[in-house]
Amino acid sequence: MNNLFLVGDSSLVNEYIDRYLRENFFTPFEIDFFDDPIKIEDARNIKSILSYKIPSKKIFIFKNTCTVEAQNALLKNMEDAVDNVFFIFSSVKEDSLLPTVRSRCQIVRLATDFTSNAKITEFIRNVCERDNDWAAIDDLITFLDDHDLEDIVPALRQLLTTSIDQKNVTRYFHYCKKSLPLISLSKTNNMNRKIVIESIFI
Repeated sequence: MNNLFLVGDSSLVNEYIDRYLRENFFTPFEIDFFDDPIKIEDARNIKSILSYKIPSKKIFIFKNTCTVEAQNALLKNMEDAVDNVFFIFSSVKEDSLLPTVRSRCQIVRLATDFTSNAKITEFIRNVCERDNDWAAIDDLITFLDDHDLEDIVPALRQLLTTSIDQKNVTRYFHYCKKSLPLISLSKTNNMNRKIVIESIFI
């Protein structure tokens, strides 16, 4: 599959892209980098480029977010792309791409940032110890803005297995039970992230 979606920290994404370009022998003339958020105008420009015969190879690398309109426009290009046309998307959050775009990509989940996981665990512990205080939940929401919602699950499992307080264990269990279907639903229905997190911890 020529379409990749890299999920992970930006430094890991950059390292993966550099290696991928070297291993597949792309020349500078064959690479189009997009560092800024992709808008519908950019998608139209790509469509214009692809309307001509590509002599060798062409790779489009999106290192930032894409608007919904741009993603829908790129979808047609991805479906019709020939063997020598490649697309690489990247994000720290897997749900930043529409399900229809993700389904046409090979998803590469890069190594997890353990420091971030420890911070998520600490924020969740804070929510629990402060009896689901709204301010503590807002702090968690703000931090998770740059992370995949799925990062909540390993943090909860760690808290569940390491906590010795029965009251907290019960809460973590309920959080886990609520998080799995809600996170799954958020991916298929494009639910608001804030509402999902609040629904888990309220």
